[in-house]
Amino acid sequence: MRRLPALLVVLLWAAHIVHDAVWLCRDLRPPHDDFAAHYQRAVKSAFHLRHSGRVLLKEPEGLRDGLNDLDDESPWLARAASAPIAGPIALGAQIHVSSSYPPLGYLVAAPVVLVAGEDPDAVVLAWDAVFLGVLFFALFRIGREIAGPWTGALAAAIAGFYPWVGGLARFLLLDVPLAATVSLAVAALLASRDFSDRRGSLAFGAAAGLAMLTKQIAPVFLAGPFLVSTAALWRRRLEPDSARRRANLAAAFLVGLAVAGCYYIPEFPRMVKHFFKIEAGGAVEGDLGRSDWANYAYYPVAVVEQAGAVGVVLLGTALVPFLVRPGAGKGALLLWPAGSWLLLSLITNKDLRYTVPYLPALALVTAVGIARVPWRGPRAAIGIGGVLVLGTIYVHSSWDLGWELLRMRTATFYEHPEKDVRIDLHYPVNPEFVPSSADWKTEDFLAILEGQGKPRGKVLVWSLAIMGEVTHAIEASQVVPEQEYRYGLREGYYSIDWTWKGEPRFVLVPSKHRGTSGARDRYLENVARWESIRHEFREIGTLELPEGFVVLVYRRNEGEEGNDE
Repeated sequence: MRRLPALLVVLLWAAHIVHDAVWLCRDLRPPHDDFAAHYQRAVKSAFHLRHSGRVLLKEPEGLRDGLNDLDDESPWLARAASAPIAGPIALGAQIHVSSSYPPLGYLVAAPVVLVAGEDPDAVVLAWDAVFLGVLFFALFRIGREIAGPWTGALAAAIAGFYPWVGGLARFLLLDVPLAATVSLAVAALLASRDFSDRRGSLAFGAAAGLAMLTKQIAPVFLAGPFLVSTAALWRRRLEPDSARRRANLAAAFLVGLAVAGCYYIPEFPRMVKHFFKIEAGGAVEGDLGRSDWANYAYYPVAVVEQAGAVGVVLLGTALVPFLVRPGAGKGALLLWPAGSWLLLSLITNKDLRYTVPYLPALALVTAVGIARVPWRGPRAAIGIGGVLVLGTIYVHSSWDLGWELLRMRTATFYEHPEKDVRIDLHYPVNPEFVPSSADWKTEDFLAILEGQGKPRGKVLVWSLAIMGEVTHAIEASQVVPEQEYRYGLREGYYSIDWTWKGEPRFVLVPSKHRGTSGARDRYLENVARWESIRHEFREIGTLELPEGFVVLVYRRNEGEEGNDE
């Protein structure tokens, strides 16, 4: 009976994995936007793992050619010669494969790509299994530390059924991994007993470092709980064990620095530059200002969407006993979301994904508050009933995907070194623009393209830019050097081939506004950043969507360098 709560958490984790595996098999949408960018980096990380022994030899032409010749004659000897340095080179290449995000998520994904092939569903399921497992384990430990094992199991169940936790776990995004590693760090912090326990302190340093290696914003969510522990250390500064506590705090800092420093020390200048770029982008796009009260109300109001209406009702029900009844953990669990909400409100650029890492704290507050209800019957009814209702809504909404929404089926061609290859590309247009697929005519789009004349003896090469994000279409060829750009994604997903020269031949620009003017403004807003291509595309037609929305079709001008040649 003592192990039953832990067993239920394991069963909950397994049920999520099975549920998400079936969901991924039925979801035919390709990776897009951030999902596609993270997957592309995972594939590139796998490339570095596979060819790590040669990364060091990219510059010295003679050494590289010599190793290539040796590989042709004696592959086993070439592998033996490069094996001793392959591991460190692969790790370094993965850490600095891109400065956009830290490498932990890709270190998890890359081996899956090597084993399962270039299958986005396999990578997502691996992330799902690893990081949901870490999240549930951490919440169980925190709940058990504060109010017993049943509280920990209840917290894991509530968090797993939050729409913005369980739902986002099915996509290759960093928000759930960050929530998992932050929760693990908080669990270790509580186990340190305000840095009186050496092992707990070292575990906190390591877990905090892993959270930092997941996403740069991790300290925002750790600031509140860390402040509670350091305040307790300050209050006990005159006690006999004060020196030992300070030593444990210093040791935790050094461990965290050792874990995360491999990325942050060389990348810190770029990280600061990226932060100010986000701030500037938010100001340009007209996001809420710091002096606007709506800026500070944005994330608290959004909790209804993130946790669901039932989750918010449970939170409100449990909040009173959580605050009124005596017990440990109040400061850490309250400052975890409150501190991060305040710090994130200082950033004018708003996104609900930013606050996913404090949703586990809300689940813990709910579970601990329910555990502190003084009567056993109501306590059991609220806990069990709440989880059943949350789970039912979660499962039902997971399959209510709106399969009737637009799925644009076209044919994409790209040049292959040996033959022309045709790929059927299932590409979804954002449902924000298209409420129904009934009025979409694929033939209209193909007619626009075919009306421009067929390529002269060459295959047609084009790419799409959803929501006017020309950045994805343009930057795709710049992510990987041409000599390493040799992997393509499986049929039905983004097609990336080393023979693609980078410039898209056609660009689709959906508009957030009715009529063509909004789409043109959106297009110009994006392409204005690249002066060299500013005048390389011209509008060749429009596609009318339901309710007056319009998609503009742009074509690259004849005579420009790239795929037209």
